[in-house]
Amino acid sequence: MSEATAKAFGKYRDSAGNLQPIDVSGVELIEIGCDVARFGDDKTCIGYRVNEVVRIYKKYNGKDTVWTANVIAQLYKELKHRFHFQGQIGVKVDDGGVGGGVVDQLRNWKRSDPEMFGSLAILGVNFGVPIKHRYYADSTTYMMGVVRDLIAPFDDFGHPHVPEVILPDDSDLIGQLSCRKFEFGSNAKQKVESKQDMKDRGLSSPDEGDCILLVCLPMSYKKKGGKG
Repeated sequence: MSEATAKAFGKYRDSAGNLQPIDVSGVELIEIGCDVARFGDDKTCIGYRVNEVVRIYKKYNGKDTVWTANVIAQLYKELKHRFHFQGQIGVKVDDGGVGGGVVDQLRNWKRSDPEMFGSLAILGVNFGVPIKHRYYADSTTYMMGVVRDLIAPFDDFGHPHVPEVILPDDSDLIGQLSCRKFEFGSNAKQKVESKQDMKDRGLSSPDEGDCILLVCLPMSYKKKGGKG
């Protein structure tokens, strides 16, 4: 963890071991990700990133999309207030199935209350859709590749690489990211197995894993006043 991020999280101690006040001046990036489930065994999982530190915020079963949109809005307000953050905060939400309702609700709040939610940048993301990419066959595989590169201790040429994100110490997350199988298609592009394929193998749904994929997905921001 960088010194700037450590200070922002209130974990900074001076050379004498004394706890110092939180310094938020080093916070340059805040983003949120949400993998949405409604009912059944799957969990809705919400996480966030402050600079390089990634954390799980909430995970729960059985709540509807309005509840989930409210939890995301609360997290957005908490992060904005805690870090006195003036920039845009990206929120990336699983847009497939019921997740579309969460995206619609957040966009409605942004339109109706721009003073509060004007800094909210919303991106609906679909898992498993084909994409045009040199190495990856679909969006999920691409996001897995992004996370792999961010946490890698070495680059593609074997040179030491300082990890760009610090993932949470969550056993479910570690298992989901490490046991997901992949294959190469006829076009030599990588493709990871689907959530359903993992369940068919007797594994749990990769809810924490998909949440972190969303948190770490690169996002471009429109100028203030634009839609999104």
